[in-house]
Amino acid sequence: MLDTEKTRITFEAARRLAQEGCDALSEEFVEAEFCWIFFSCNRGDWATAVSKFGEVRSVYDLRDEPEKMQAYLAMLSAYCSGDKVISDRLLCEFMRKHYSDKA
Repeated sequence: MLDTEKTRITFEAARRLAQEGCDALSEEFVEAEFCWIFFSCNRGDWATAVSKFGEVRSVYDLRDEPEKMQAYLAMLSAYCSGDKVISDRLLCEFMRKHYSDKA
């Protein structure tokens, strides 16, 4: 079930929330329907995800792997939407595609 009753925050408010936990926030970010991911100036550090409802969490910095980043962003956006069925399916697909043992 989508979480549509919460109040959405602006991009500027989300960026301020991301800056609270980052010494040097980059101008780079990615956006999906239900979240943004903001990156540190230090590549490879943790990134900060902010849901469109103001929830903040540390996430992997995958910007050097664009295909993986887009799949991760879609999964995180579904999670932030409150749609457990879709987020669980996307998590399984993400893990199978990017982390399964291919030996």
